[in-house]
Amino acid sequence: GIVGFFVALLLIGLLAGLYPAFVLSASGIIHSVKGKMKGNAAFRKTLLVTQFTVAIFVFISALTISRQVDYLFHKDLGYNKDRLLVVGAYPKLWDSAGTAHMENIRDGLVQIPEVKSASLAFEVPERRPPAAITYKAGKTSALLPVVAADEHYAETFGLRLLAGTFFNSDGSAFVPNRVVLSESAAHALDLTPSAAIGKLIYANGTPVTVCGVIKDYQYTSLHE
Repeated sequence: GIVGFFVALLLIGLLAGLYPAFVLSASGIIHSVKGKMKGNAAFRKTLLVTQFTVAIFVFISALTISRQVDYLFHKDLGYNKDRLLVVGAYPKLWDSAGTAHMENIRDGLVQIPEVKSASLAFEVPERRPPAAITYKAGKTSALLPVVAADEHYAETFGLRLLAGTFFNSDGSAFVPNRVVLSESAAHALDLTPSAAIGKLIYANGTPVTVCGVIKDYQYTSLHE
């Protein structure tokens, strides 16, 4: 039974190993390995170097691709993208009436028990922001991308606040005179997160007040 099975297995393994061993020993490969094979030595050395070069190139390429894939899967995006639903609905005009209409839709969505939070914004992460604005703080200026969003944006996307507040819960969605900076944006304007709060800066010449600073997040694709 079991003993016969293992004996048969051993015999098959021996036969499978003996056949290629006899074939290789008869082919003169031993002499080739010892360097005693006759022929063009320069050609053999060139071929050997080429084979090793290709092998090293393939290894480095595989390692690079592996690291890139690992980066894509484990990169901290700075926001939570799980269980998010993006609804593309826009008013005809972004005036007070159009904004109020969108706020009513947002407030209606959060009444659904399964909806934890809802926000209005012109853009969502992983898409290029629609515009860039020149900000100036003192003598320092920087061209910074802009996302127009309401006071629920940070909560909905799980953005981390470093200082101040993410606007104010005063019922208005798009506040033209207040701005939230990212950590890198504050650094570009020579401001620390704590020093930026309450700072009057200029956006394309218009005075705005910094009310908060958030930790950097990936607002566009990792490829960019």
